[in-house]
Parts: sequence; structure tokens; C-alpha cells
Amino acid sequence: MLKVSVIVPFYNVEDYLEQALDSLKHQTLKEIEVIMINDGSSDRSLKIAEKYAREYKNFQLVNCKKKRGPGFVRNIGLRQAKGKYIGFLDADDFYEKTTCETLFYIAEKHKVDIAVGNVRQFQNDNFFLSGLHKKAFKNHLKTTSIQKDSDLLYDTSVWNKIYRRKFIVENEIEFNEDILYEDIPFSIEAYLKAKNVYVTLEYIYNWRIRQDDNNLSITQQRLEQQNFTDRINAIKRTNSLISNYSESKTLYYKFQYKVLEHDFPLYINLLSEMNEDHANYVINEIKEYYNLLGAGFDKLFLNLSIT
Repeated sequence: MLKVSVIVPFYNVEDYLEQALDSLKHQTLKEIEVIMINDGSSDRSLKIAEKYAREYKNFQLVNCKKKRGPGFVRNIGLRQAKGKYIGFLDADDFYEKTTCETLFYIAEKHKVDIAVGNVRQFQNDNFFLSGLHKKAFKNHLKTTSIQKDSDLLYDTSVWNKIYRRKFIVENEIEFNEDILYEDIPFSIEAYLKAKNVYVTLEYIYNWRIRQDDNNLSITQQRLEQQNFTDRINAIKRTNSLISNYSESKTLYYKFQYKVLEHDFPLYINLLSEMNEDHANYVINEIKEYYNLLGAGFDKLFLNLSIT
């Protein structure tokens, strides 16, 4: 039985891809499949993936010759997956060698829809705790849900988890294909629909901060206007999901605090580096978003220092 399917979309990551795939090759859990999906790479990434597909029977390759975006290729992976659980690995990051085994046995033992692990960021050889995940995981949450632990709203990454495939299929959860930051609504929708999840503080994922200014990750491309447009669209879609699938005002308000405390400052802190049109666009979009929230967020909004 295939226990875990790991989906690895990649685009022009020749400097990092082998480390990512090696971390899957050396997993202590052997009953896994690796679904590598090329998203129109123009560098050596495809050749690297072809080598792994030739040498390892549990590595399969899907080649999209034209770039379609991370949501599109991740959905291909969801349709291809045969494992009892599904995980994701970004091609510039890497798993711990026990990641699949740790999450699989947690999911099986506690019979949860989602098993979640902790995250380290790294730059060169320096590793440190992901600040965003530190907010989400204050304790071993054991068997819980987002309704019980609203701090999980800060965990909007898909790659530090495995999802029960039957749960994903039955709830028709898939990625938005027309925006970046497609993992934000996917993660929150899954949390909202899951009957239970289990969180361990054990580090199972290593999240890279890239050094190459000519090949930055999506989260490092915040000086591009489309990046902010996609981020705010992902946030708005997540708002709709929370409204549709939860009656809890606590979740709604907690998510708005997360947006105002974390998401928007990522761009506000770069306003001085943006051209005037781009900076004005960001400011106006944030003000419009605030106006839609209504009363209750005045103090936090003023702290953004864009008024």
C-alpha cells in the first residue's frame, strides 16, 4: 500500500532541486511515491527530474511544457496521487529524513484528517524557527481543530502537513489556479473542513530563504505589483471560506488580525523601495480592505502607519 504521495512542483530550481529530491529518496518511510511536476522550466531542472524518474521507480514525472503556475500543477499532483495521504514539498526546500514516517504514524495513530509538523527556515547553513509558525504552534496541540485553536490561522503553508487523500477528495478541496499564494485558501479551507488535526512541534520541514536576486521565491518577490494583487485576492477568498464554513466570529476576527499584523506589513515595509504608482496602489488597496472590515480594527490599522 502506498502510504504517502509527495507532490513536488518545480520551475527553474536547478540549484536546489537535487537537495529536495534527495531528501525524499532517503525517507525512512519507504512506501511513498514522489510526483514531480515541471511547470515549464527553462533551466536544467527538467533534466534533473528525468534522472530521478529513470533511477527510482517511486519517482514519477509530469512535464508541463508551458508555465501554468503553482496552483495548476499542484492540482495535477492531487489528481495523480495514489497514496493514503498527500504531502507537498517545494522544490527549493527539503524534508527531514523522518518527515513522512513521523506524519504518517501520527495521522494513523490519532485518526486525523491532517497531520501537521513544525518548520525551520534556513539561509546558507543557518537554521532558525519560522516566526509565522511559532505563532501558530505554541504547544503540541495533539488532536484539535481550527475552531478550538484559532492560532492555526497563522499556518497557511501546505508543505508542513500530510492530508488524508479521501478527506481532500470527498470535500473537493483544490488549489486556485489563477493566483499566487494559492496555498493560503487551500490550507484554511482544509483546516475548516477537517474534523480533527494533530500538531507536533517536531521539526519536519526546512524552508529556504533564497540568496539569488535573479531567482527569488514567490514570497521574496514582494516588490512586484502582481505579487500584492495575488496576495490580497488570496486573503479575500479566505475571508469568504471562513464566512461560509464557520459561524465563529472569533475565527473571522483572528484572521483579520493576522492579515493586519503579518500580511500587509510585508508590503508596507517595502513602500520606500516601490515606484510611486506601485506604492499608491498598495496603500489604496489596504485602505479599501480596512473600510470593508468595519469597526473594531482602528488601533491595529493605525499601527500600519499608512494613514
